[in-house]
Amino acid sequence: MRRLYITKSGYWYIVLTIAIGVVSIASGNNVLYLIECLLLGGMILSGVVSEKAISSLEVTLVRRQAVADSSVRDEVVVRNDSRLPFFCIEILELSAGEFVPIALVPKIEAAADGHYATTRKFSARGVHEWQGLGVATAGPFGFARKVRILPHLGQRTVWPAAAGKHGATAQESARMGTAVADCEIRAFNPGDDDARLILWKLSGKTDDPVVRKKVEENPDVLLTLDLRVPAGEAFEKEICRLANSIYRAGKAAESEVRLVARGQAKTTRVSGYKPVLDYLSAVRAEGGA
Repeated sequence: MRRLYITKSGYWYIVLTIAIGVVSIASGNNVLYLIECLLLGGMILSGVVSEKAISSLEVTLVRRQAVADSSVRDEVVVRNDSRLPFFCIEILELSAGEFVPIALVPKIEAAADGHYATTRKFSARGVHEWQGLGVATAGPFGFARKVRILPHLGQRTVWPAAAGKHGATAQESARMGTAVADCEIRAFNPGDDDARLILWKLSGKTDDPVVRKKVEENPDVLLTLDLRVPAGEAFEKEICRLANSIYRAGKAAESEVRLVARGQAKTTRVSGYKPVLDYLSAVRAEGGA
């Protein structure tokens, strides 16, 4: 699929071509006929070269995880299957019926791949959808901007902003600290300085002493979210606060992130770092105004 957008200089070029054509016919001047042929030839050449450029390029967009109000660096991979180099190529994203420029390719060599970084920023959490990618060029003369639409449909999840946005404070909603966990044990380490943690009865049944784990050694993040509230600034603050607790806990393999969301009709439980953040990205308040 192609779209053609005539530039301002292109409109003037068309007007000039028509004017010289009319004068050459009326006067019968051979010099004006030659000029008219050159102008028409320029139009044809521009169309052929621009079509060759956008038809020979394949685009892949490598998207990384996005967080609201934070820049995310994606990567655009452009492959040129032609034996000719091309210049001044735009890579676009078709979203909500509009083209959004995401990368500019100054030059790509013949039969080569090009990798280009692009920085995006999303203002709010949620699901960002797009209807395709576009390869565009106004070359070689700038008469018109021709866009080839690639049907790459998709969507990406934008995680909530970290605390600080919407006036949220960095509060931990987690079970972290130096308290003793009830049901977790491990082998005694020579560096342990608190002998009171040793379980003497269990240690007597083994060759080495065993101790209770501290909660800091098993940092579970336990979160609750009330969906029975009105949508608005307060709800968004709570989403940011919960997301901040998860970001601060990090992606440690031993950490377990759990969320309990209480709605009007049911209670939803989600476990895992990424599943919880994906849920917080899309969830909406269920209460009335």
